[in-house]
This record gives sequence, C-alpha cells and structure tokens, in this order.
Amino acid sequence: MTATSVLFSLATTANVTADAGAQSTNESEALCEVFRAFEQVNHEFPHLPDQYVMLFVTPRQAGLASRALTLAPPELANYWKELASANRHGVELLKSAGVTQRQIAELAGREFGEFESAIDVAKEIGFKVKQIDPVADKFERYIRKRFGSSEPSSDVEQAALVNAAQQCGIFPDRTTDCARLLAAEEVASAIDGIAEAQTEGECDWIGMELPRGRNQLPGARKELVLRVYSTEATYGWLTGVH
Repeated sequence: MTATSVLFSLATTANVTADAGAQSTNESEALCEVFRAFEQVNHEFPHLPDQYVMLFVTPRQAGLASRALTLAPPELANYWKELASANRHGVELLKSAGVTQRQIAELAGREFGEFESAIDVAKEIGFKVKQIDPVADKFERYIRKRFGSSEPSSDVEQAALVNAAQQCGIFPDRTTDCARLLAAEEVASAIDGIAEAQTEGECDWIGMELPRGRNQLPGARKELVLRVYSTEATYGWLTGVH
C-alpha cells in the first residue's frame, strides 16, 4: 500500500457513523456528503504523482475536515481527528514552501481533470512543482510514519467504517441477492461454467478453465463481477459518466 492509498483510505472511511438511525436525516446526509466528497477527490487524481497528489488535496480535504469534525460519531472520532490533523499539516507545509494563501484557496476550491499533470496544475495556480518538491517528499514520509497501517483499531470501528461506506454508497450493498439479479444459468452461459462463486458483499463468479488456444494463456478463466451501490454518484466516480 502506498502512502497515498493510506491517506485516502483514511479519508474515505473515517467520517460517518454506522448508527445513522440515532441521528437526524440532515446530519446523516451531511456526513455522507463529506464521505462522498473525499472519495471523489480520490478518483480525480489517478495520473498525478503520489507526493503531489497528497499535497494538492490537503487544502480541499482540510476544509471538509473542519465541516465533518463536528459530525464525527464517538466510535470514529479519533480516526477522524487523525485525518483532519494530517491534512492541516499538509497545508502548513505548502505555506512553508512559499505557496500563498490565495493559491491554497484556489487548490481548496479546484476540481482536477483526469489527465492533468502536477506541473500544469501548479503552473495554472501560480507556483512551480520544483518549489514544493522538498515538502512533498517530507509529507509523504510523514504519512508513511503516522499512518503505517490504515486498519481500524477495533472491531467496533471496523463495523462502523464498513456500514458507513455501504450506507453512503461507497462500498457495494452487502444485502444484494446475487441469485435474484442473475440466474446461475445466465452466469454459466456468460463465463463458460461456474468454478467459484462469491455472493456476499458483491457478486463475483469465476468460470471454468478455458481450453488452450493459439492466443489463450494456460489456466485462463472468465470472471463476472456485479456490484450494487446505494447512490447514483458512485456510478459517476467509477465510470466517469455523470
């Protein structure tokens, strides 16, 4: 796991309670908005180098953190505080590298295109990537040291993270009835038989080994994966279609 994935794993799992029923609808939706916003940031940066990704998103995430901090449930409060603190540290490092308050505000309010480079983003906002190289490396080391593992600290926390992600449409709906969505005969027809099946959390079928052919690797199999999410927004993140 890279330092980036550690940070984003925290970002996309640390902010929503599993017991949404104990809060008002408005509070629950506010938590989910923050949850989904962090996940959207994750999907915006697939082509930027890791060390720049982490610094470029800290102003935006720090703003979200300030909003979410008052909504964090008790069982996830410490996890959320760690995330908020890490993002604030990133903003301070940007400032120490000479990035102005105006430029930080632009980063906080800017969405990024899939194929934008770190150099292009920095140039548009008004600073050079070389300017932040030292603090980018420093921040990556900081994240690795502080978040050596993104695993939750308890079973209660684990359950809260998973349930929150499902309720807000980040993780697949674990109540999906795979057999009701696709009959076994349809699956077998699509993947040339069924050798293995996973039907909890998501629907995943692996077919029988395919016959060897001219362009066929030994042991090759077809696979069919079906995931059901609770929000339309997730479809947009995963496919790029909004």
